[in-house]
This record gives sequence, C-alpha cells and structure tokens, in this order.
Amino acid sequence: MLRWKVFYLYMRQSQLIRVAVHVGGWLLLVSLLAGFISLTSHEGERLFRILPSTALLYLAGCVAIYYLNTLVLLPNLYMRDRQLAYLGVFLLLLALVFISKPLDVLILDHVGHRGGILHKPPPGMMRPPGGGPPQRPKIDIISITLFTMLWALGFGLRIQKQWRIMEQRAIQAEADKANAELSFVKAQINPHFLFNTLNNIYSMAVTGSAHTAVSIMKLSQIMRYLTEMAAQDEVPLQEAVACLTDFIDLHRLRFGPKVAIDYSIKGNLEGKQVIPLVFITFIENMFKYGVSAHEHSPIKIDLEATPGGVRFYCENKIMRKPRPGESTGIGLDNVTKRLAYAYPGKHRLDISDADGYFRVKLQLDI
Repeated sequence: MLRWKVFYLYMRQSQLIRVAVHVGGWLLLVSLLAGFISLTSHEGERLFRILPSTALLYLAGCVAIYYLNTLVLLPNLYMRDRQLAYLGVFLLLLALVFISKPLDVLILDHVGHRGGILHKPPPGMMRPPGGGPPQRPKIDIISITLFTMLWALGFGLRIQKQWRIMEQRAIQAEADKANAELSFVKAQINPHFLFNTLNNIYSMAVTGSAHTAVSIMKLSQIMRYLTEMAAQDEVPLQEAVACLTDFIDLHRLRFGPKVAIDYSIKGNLEGKQVIPLVFITFIENMFKYGVSAHEHSPIKIDLEATPGGVRFYCENKIMRKPRPGESTGIGLDNVTKRLAYAYPGKHRLDISDADGYFRVKLQLDI
C-alpha cells in the first residue's frame, strides 16, 4: 500500500511539473508577442489596452495548433504509420497560415485603426506613399516562423516521450528476462543441493556410520533453511552461515580425518543480508573436486563480516578435474550470474586455479 501511495504522489508531482512547464512556456510566448506589439504603439501607451485583443487572441490560435498536433495528429496519424497524411495536414495548415496572415490581421484590425495607436508599421508593413493606414504585407513571416517552431517543438517532444516509453519497455523487458533467468537458477539450486546431500547421507548409512542420525538432523535444518529462506531474494547472514556450517559438518562426518577442513567465521554477522546459497555453491565445488581417497586433502574456508560488507575466501587442492560429459551441477557460471543480478557494481569475484589450487575470493559491499 505504501509503495502505491509513493507512486501516486510521484505521478501527481510529475503532472504538476509538466503543467507548470506548459503554462510557463505559454506565458513566455505572451511576453514575446506583447513585446512585438509594443513596437507598434506610441511611447508611453499602456500595453494592457492592446493585450486582450491581440496577444491573447493570437495565443489562443497558437495553443490550438500545438495541442492539435501533439494530442490528435501525432498519435492518430504519425504514430499509426500514416506519415503522408500527417505531412499533408501540416502543409495544409501551413498554407492556411500563409494565406490568412493572422498576426498582421490582428495588428491592423485591433491596433492600427484604434485611436492612432500605431506609431510605426511593424516589420513587413509599409505605409502607402500618400499616408494612411499601413498595408498588409505579402508574407506574414512571424506567423509562419512561429507556426513552424510550435509544430516542430510539439513533434520533437512527442517523439522524445515515445522514445522514453520504448526505452522503459526495453529496460523492463531486460529486467523481466533477468528475473526469469534468476528464478531458473534458483530452481536448479535446491534440487541439486538436496541431491548431493542425500547422496552423502546414503553413503554414511551404507557404511553404518554412527553419525547418520546427526547427519539427518543437520539435513533437516538445511531443509528448513531451503524451504523458508532460499526462495527469498536475501536472507540474514547469520542464517546463511548456519546453513553453511551444517553443510560443512555433513561433509566432515562423511569424509572423516582424511579431509583437513580449516573453517573460520569472523566478525559481527548481525544486521547483514546476502543472497541465499551463494557460499555453499563454492563449497560444494570444493568437496566435489578437492577430495581424494588417496591423498591428504586440505580445504580452507574463511568468512569475515566487516563494517562495509562480507569477505569470503576458500581454497582447495585440485584432486581431479571434471571428466568429459560429467555433470558439473549448477556450476560457477550460474553463481556468477546471481552475483551480477544481486550486487551490480557492489561485488568483486576472483576465481583462479593456479599452482594446482582452486581459489575463490569474494567481496560483497553490503
């Protein structure tokens, strides 16, 4: 409800600003017309005597032309691929302005014949050799120029608005696509994670491990996290670390002392939010390719909460690489995409496999 109220207030504010800009533009045009008309009056003649009958009347015609173009002709002709009809209407109206000479008619009828107000003919008007009222010029340059400028201004603003609408639609389409891809990635994570964990417990059950019951309890805690938290965009860092700890404990129980796990958590975890399952993805990859039944398998995992975010580091010796055709689960590409969606410009991810070691450095600015 609050979101809709904010949106409503924003739209109202935008409309008020738009109305204010339009009113200000027309007032500016009135001022320009008044300044032009004042050139035709005696020095000291009060401007308000001629404004009601000239500038305001002429302004009404300008307003009609502008909004006829922007509200009627552009959306109903130009925007509907009827450009030739739109051009024809423009040329017809331009010819009408050329023939009617509206500004010159107003000045002669409302100024030039009222009590000798006319002091000198406006630009383009000539007095006859024998005196008398000025004659109307052959071309009303001001009206033609003003008509063309108003038409072009309305056309440009309308096209710009349409372009902004199309750009917003394109951005929204990209956002919808990104959300769809992210939802697909999340849909992949949960089944894959559960599949591997159940396989681990199955292996312990087959070998008769005394830790099977403990593993089932930890799996239930992980399942609670998955069902209640993993579907959210962000989860408390404390919950994410608790799930990560259970996940690592399950692998400790499975592999025993042959895998040396150096796992440390530092800093204050409270008050921070992260996307779910992002750390587990890297840990899962470590246990898949960094554990050997014949060699010592060191694994190092460090997570530190800092005032500016979270630092995560993990390292393991590469014991084997994926065989051709072997499934690699959700993979590192998907977690990279998730980080890009969730933390644009606010994360740094460095993945390397130099010197026979697989290393991940992740910095989240949260």
